[in-house]
Amino acid sequence: VRIYVSGDIKVQALRGFSLKVRENEFLAIMGPSGSGKTTLLNLIGGIDEPTAGRIVVGGIDLAGMTEEERDSFRLREVGYVFQTLNLISGLNAKENIELPLVAAGADHDTVASRASELLEIVGLEHRAVHMPWELSGGERQRLAIAMALANDPWLILADEPTGDLDQENARTVVAYLRKCVDEMGKTVIMVTHDPTMARYADRICLIADGRAVSVFTPAGSPDLESGTYDFHLRRRLSEIDDELAALEDRVKQGAIRGPEYAEKYATLVRTRDVLTEELHRLGH
Repeated sequence: VRIYVSGDIKVQALRGFSLKVRENEFLAIMGPSGSGKTTLLNLIGGIDEPTAGRIVVGGIDLAGMTEEERDSFRLREVGYVFQTLNLISGLNAKENIELPLVAAGADHDTVASRASELLEIVGLEHRAVHMPWELSGGERQRLAIAMALANDPWLILADEPTGDLDQENARTVVAYLRKCVDEMGKTVIMVTHDPTMARYADRICLIADGRAVSVFTPAGSPDLESGTYDFHLRRRLSEIDDELAALEDRVKQGAIRGPEYAEKYATLVRTRDVLTEELHRLGH
């Protein structure tokens, strides 16, 4: 559970989300805007802390960590690839990769050789001395993947890594994430709005209203692009209608008081609006 509080307003970003991710798995997380996808990645990566519940990553309960241990976890165990790239504009491509290595205390020779190796892995060895603004969008995103791999973390978290890319560059970037799993033994968790990109994953988790509402495999859903995602959104909308009707019955029977009813009603209606908007975005 993750609740954000601002004055008298409480926003429940995650409300009992539960999922086990397998080692050496590529998991895609899909869901409408505001469903809790980015919050989930921030919790798994130790950037944020849950309001309630447990997060165990690689056998480590993050709740039991000191701040120093959390910093070390983020630096050495997890690699991040964000849509808003964390590239340093004043450093060239190779220097950007070297930065997390230096932060981890690697020696000079290791820093130089690892950076060169990663540039070759993502196909940017010919762009080593180019500045970020001299790279294309796809090249910058591949550079971000190289940075995420710098300290050889076993877990890669990618938040909408293809959101600003055309389909060709998007496929290239996700193919590199797939390579991290198949050839490097990494575990990758990727948030995406794009069903085409989600098909590269081993499993897809659909999140709505702060909960995991369905987990399925692309192979088991050949119509993912044309209907499976829509189906799960429509099913959740139907469930919300049933929950609203049940809520009405409870308040009429006096089983629930006015303020609690109003809060639950507003939450369900807000979720219904978000899911409806997502269906409209998909052309329905």
